[in-house]
Amino acid sequence: MKRFSLLLVGAGVLVGCGGGDGGGGGPPTITSVVVSGDSTVFLNGTRQLTATAKSGTTTVTNGVTFEWVSADTTRAVVSASGLVSGVRLGATDITARAVVNGTPTSVTSSAHPVRVRIAAIVVTPVSPAALNFVGDTQRFAGEPRDAQGVAVPGLTITWSSTDTALAIAASGLATAVRRTNAGGRNVRVRATTDGVTDSSVQILVRQIPVAVHLNPSTFPTLASLGQSVNAACVVLDSANDTIPNHSCGWSITGTDSGVVTFSTNNAPATRITGRKNGDANIQATAFASIFAPNFIQVRQAAARVVLHPTTLDTSQIVVNDSMRFIDSVFDANDSLLSAPPAAIVWSSTTSSATVDANGHVTAGSGAGATFIVATSGTSKDSALVVIVPAANARTLSGDVQPIFSLNCASCHDGVGTSLPGVQDLTAGHSFASIVNHAAIQSALKRVLPSVPDSSYLVHKIQGTNLLPPARGSGARMPLNGNPLSRGQINTIRNWILQGAKNN
Repeated sequence: MKRFSLLLVGAGVLVGCGGGDGGGGGPPTITSVVVSGDSTVFLNGTRQLTATAKSGTTTVTNGVTFEWVSADTTRAVVSASGLVSGVRLGATDITARAVVNGTPTSVTSSAHPVRVRIAAIVVTPVSPAALNFVGDTQRFAGEPRDAQGVAVPGLTITWSSTDTALAIAASGLATAVRRTNAGGRNVRVRATTDGVTDSSVQILVRQIPVAVHLNPSTFPTLASLGQSVNAACVVLDSANDTIPNHSCGWSITGTDSGVVTFSTNNAPATRITGRKNGDANIQATAFASIFAPNFIQVRQAAARVVLHPTTLDTSQIVVNDSMRFIDSVFDANDSLLSAPPAAIVWSSTTSSATVDANGHVTAGSGAGATFIVATSGTSKDSALVVIVPAANARTLSGDVQPIFSLNCASCHDGVGTSLPGVQDLTAGHSFASIVNHAAIQSALKRVLPSVPDSSYLVHKIQGTNLLPPARGSGARMPLNGNPLSRGQINTIRNWILQGAKNN
């Protein structure tokens, strides 16, 4: 409350003998009266004022009393001791005149304004129910009261709140007007009148979720492993209004675990990613008991087909002989279609050889050439197959061993045969050392007859030994020399393709 200290200098008044505070210079002269105290008093309450007589700057007390006067006794009265009592709302001035030894003087204080006002506002309800959605309302009442706790009629109350989520009309009707969240926030309600504000009452403004929807409502089929779709859960309150930025828990129901995974790094949105082929029933859950079910499928679609063996030039087989192509089908994210395997349609472009539904190629009785084509969906790959007479078949002694002897045997010479698995590529020893012989650096055989792409020796000379399916180690061979030519590698591959015979 605001305080005042007001001074009015009146005509100097001498304090009689024995009544002064001034010492040996004679009785002091009262030159002013100062009134001190609060400037407000509650209706039907009291407020103590004090008066001080001054002689210049010196306080005078001996023999000094005061006469107190209220300018408007219908608003406030003042006792002989300066106790002000509030009678009616409004303002009045209080003055004090110095009385010396029972004789009033002409020295009176300046007017000390006093305002009579209410003591408090009582807001009800004290513990209001929460507002649970935008548009939810609660009516408040405010009652001004005097110092005795008695209602004071006739005053208009102004209402406000401490948060824009709550609007309060002049009638005291409070309305939730802005989205919050499920947890909500406590908002103080303010009632003001006659210069008094009460903000002791709080109300919780929130949105209670009652339903969850998914956006999108239906999901596209994921056509590749690693493909993702963004989704969001939309949580609604009882007024069917959206609760903003509300996160949900995502899960797979039933036994379809592993078909998709969820990433909520960008909550409240989530990213659903396909991990394996299958159907998944998923749900987004809010507050443990409110959930939205949905369904998503992962079906890898062929985007790239690769045939094996992938000879550098051509695959050569002998007339009336056979070979088998193996297909690898990949989706748009380069993930292999394996479970379930992709459907393949096989065909041959000429009658020089036929191919069955499993990729098994059978050469005709005459020399020729054909392309073997594997098609899966809109993707396909082809490989050239040349059918050669038996006399032109690749041989170990005539075609392959000269390559070994010139480029490999100087290092792989069988020295250290006491060590298990040492490779010997010298003439007369190479067949036993490599054909159907386990590799040291890889899980593959060194040479697997008819399957060059599963022969570790082929990967070592191609420089693909570190990659699947070899997953080996070491450097490309020949070590410290020039790589084998394209034709040399193709010769070794076709010897293996034709059965890796000891011929």
